[in-house]
Amino acid sequence: MNPQKTIAKEVTISGISLHLGLESSLTFKPAEVNTGIVFIRKDLPETPKIKATIENSVSGLMRQTSIGSSDQAMHTIEHLMSAFACLNIDNIIVEANASEPPAMDGSSLPFVTLLESAGIIEQDAEKKEIQLTDAISVSDQDKEIVLTPAKECKITYIFKSDSPQNILQMATVDLSKESLIEKVMPARTFCFRNEIELLKSKGLGKGGSKDNVVIINDDGNPDQTPRFDNEMARHKMLDLIGDLYLLGGLPKAHIVAIKSGHELNAKL
Repeated sequence: MNPQKTIAKEVTISGISLHLGLESSLTFKPAEVNTGIVFIRKDLPETPKIKATIENSVSGLMRQTSIGSSDQAMHTIEHLMSAFACLNIDNIIVEANASEPPAMDGSSLPFVTLLESAGIIEQDAEKKEIQLTDAISVSDQDKEIVLTPAKECKITYIFKSDSPQNILQMATVDLSKESLIEKVMPARTFCFRNEIELLKSKGLGKGGSKDNVVIINDDGNPDQTPRFDNEMARHKMLDLIGDLYLLGGLPKAHIVAIKSGHELNAKL
């Protein structure tokens, strides 16, 4: 049996949220089998519960993934969901005091480290498995995701940008816990310098700083030392993993993603 998992004890993490610039705090609590991943907005009078499923995804801010409703939402959950996927956590309660998690260092690694410190325990129920029987694909202009059946999950991500410089990066990772912690979870959020004013005009990036965002300069080079030569491709893979985990598990498939983002991930 491949058992479901939760955490052994309660833990809390706090910081500034990326887009809305909120003082954000999350408290993670163990949950019973078949609970799933449930966010509770403790800052709202009704303390609504929002289950992290693809059915509950909503159009929210640009360039992130939101669940809930227009007035009871959790925004920018993909990095946290990616951490849950990395550690195979099926059931957990996430109490939030704001509508967006803390950005931390812009990667998923701080969440992984905290959750591991809480202890990951097996539960007496079978984990949901998603097995493909046929290849499937989605596309949007020059963006595409293709899935083919496989015994285990593996992702190849191809990142390409034509402006302000031609950038091509590729990463291939099998989705074992060890590989994810070493090769994907540390990859940080990035933004091109020529996009900053657009994001600000949309009311985004209010909490962004050198502590949590890598800026790609007009010459194509990052404004700080990269953690990987292909950190952009690895971070986009991190986002894809987090979005896929809204299915309740990762599909047993070889996934090839070309320039995909949150919108195409949701379509898949």
